[in-house]
Amino acid sequence: MQQIALLLQGGGALGAYELGVLRHMHEKQMLPVQMVAGVSIGAANAAVLVGSRSDDPLPALETLWQKLTVPQIPFAPDIVEQNLALFGNPHMSRLRTDFWNMPHWTAMYSPDPLRELLHELVDFDKLNSSDTIVQLSAVQIESGEIVTFTNRNGQRITADHVIASLSIPPMFPAVEIDGRHYWDGGLFDNAPLGAMINGLPAASPIRFVIVNLFPLKGLVPQNLPQVQDRMLEIIFSNKVLGDMERMEDYNALAELARKLKKVLPAGSPILGMPGFQDIERLSMIEHPVVITNNMPEEQSATLDFSPKSIANRIAAGYRDATAALAAPAGQSAAASKPAAAAKPQAANKSATKATVRTRAKTGTAASQASAAPPKPTTAKPATAKAAPARARKPAAKE
Repeated sequence: MQQIALLLQGGGALGAYELGVLRHMHEKQMLPVQMVAGVSIGAANAAVLVGSRSDDPLPALETLWQKLTVPQIPFAPDIVEQNLALFGNPHMSRLRTDFWNMPHWTAMYSPDPLRELLHELVDFDKLNSSDTIVQLSAVQIESGEIVTFTNRNGQRITADHVIASLSIPPMFPAVEIDGRHYWDGGLFDNAPLGAMINGLPAASPIRFVIVNLFPLKGLVPQNLPQVQDRMLEIIFSNKVLGDMERMEDYNALAELARKLKKVLPAGSPILGMPGFQDIERLSMIEHPVVITNNMPEEQSATLDFSPKSIANRIAAGYRDATAALAAPAGQSAAASKPAAAAKPQAANKSATKATVRTRAKTGTAASQASAAPPKPTTAKPATAKAAPARARKPAAKE
């Protein structure tokens, strides 16, 4: 098992990009990984990756995206296929037809086709007994808090948890689990790095690989579909951006903590200070690899499950992963990209700003604080800068 913590973000049809990344990681024998966290469509990819009914998860992932791709219509213009999923996707969403009840609708589609597909591809017993730590994020509607479902701490992940993580309103209805209701985790945080750190053993020699489906920067929309698409991009984009100078200060603190640990006696009370331990834990993501989707997209990209668009995203994910994972730590992945590769994201000059996600919960457990550590914004191994933030153990179950 590779000492990798893999984050698969959400983004609807953009999730095909993650298949391209996983293809490359599979070829380079970088799978299985120690941890995989999934948000929204990334939760579906994570469930298939870890719980595939076959020993090799890649064919199951290929099947997932083959079935999520809408049928090709001969001689139809691209825009027709790009918007075909609006009428329902045979293996993901079923458009509601009870129009007489529309005043009481809370969603436009049923996710039952996707639930059936998940059961076809995923052995949830295998997923829950896996050596790979799995984390799926969702927003608990009543409290407005982020919740992390996991296959650890006596919890179990089911198809309902996967659907809950990707139930973006008003497309899908809320999912009820144990009397509580959940929406898409990306509404709160599409990069739950804090929960990932809290779920790993302290001082793990781990390498973070983050698949970023939404570049933060974009164009001003010129019509309503583009408005909708840009809104989703901003909602799902990284919410922990900050300036580089401040992040350098945080990395300097982490370096100071390492040096202090070498010179302080074993029983020093400084080593037991919560702040000191926080800095040590956050230093685990000082050199993550961030693979960013920079390919140009048409309007309504998150709902574009057309064959051409899905194939292009898979190819882009494979290409970008090849460049990003080949570059040594501290070296720009962009330097190793072929000329045809996507240009580095304009946000290269930005770094991530650490925040603290308070009262984050694991499954139905009681409150747990979750540090939201830094998230670099380039498709390259970079030095992330993290603010000290407290990592607490999950509280006892209710």
